Amino acid sequence: MPSLFRNTLVFVVGYVIFMIPTYLLPWLGSNSTVLNVVGAAIGHGMTPQWWAHAWCLSMLILMTWIRGDFIGKKYLPAFPFLAAVFDLTPGLSMIPLIPTALHLAAIILGVKVSEQQAISDDVTMSSSLASTSRKAGILAGLMTAAAIFGSILFVSTSKKKLIGVCRTEKCCAHKKFADKIRFAFACRRAGSGKSSFRAAPGVCSARKS
Repeated sequence: MPSLFRNTLVFVVGYVIFMIPTYLLPWLGSNSTVLNVVGAAIGHGMTPQWWAHAWCLSMLILMTWIRGDFIGKKYLPAFPFLAAVFDLTPGLSMIPLIPTALHLAAIILGVKVSEQQAISDDVTMSSSLASTSRKAGILAGLMTAAAIFGSILFVSTSKKKLIGVCRTEKCCAHKKFADKIRFAFACRRAGSGKSSFRAAPGVCSARKS
């Protein structure tokens, strides 16, 4: 895994692949204040779109962490981190172009290897890069697990809520139907001979033949 980020093309392509969903997911409400605040308030948690958005941004941060450690620019993860802040924070997400500028800065600075790193290449930095890669891998796994758990929690709690609403409405419909049947029989008993009742609830007329 660390050797992948030695290749500049792999870094750029990987960054773009994880960056693209951060522009598509907001159209599905990933950074919607209303959906996420209401969902958290009623116990559903954040939406799956929010978790996918946060996961992609986390992968960008971890990717630049590894790349920055390799090229001698340890500040590189700050750019996708700030982009994540502007993407997911209510109010700041309304400001356009700032996340785009931060992503472009991360790509441009991540492409160029520092002169110091070019001089001292393999031996001393390989162990540091391997350590950073292991830590990043652990964090990526934890974030993936959190995103999956959060999405499942939202879907399961929403499904239970929907089932409860459907059962309540079904119960009310059955009760109304039973009330109509009882009302019809009451009208028939009240009349003698031929009896008729209107379909409108609460209205019946019994007439003698």
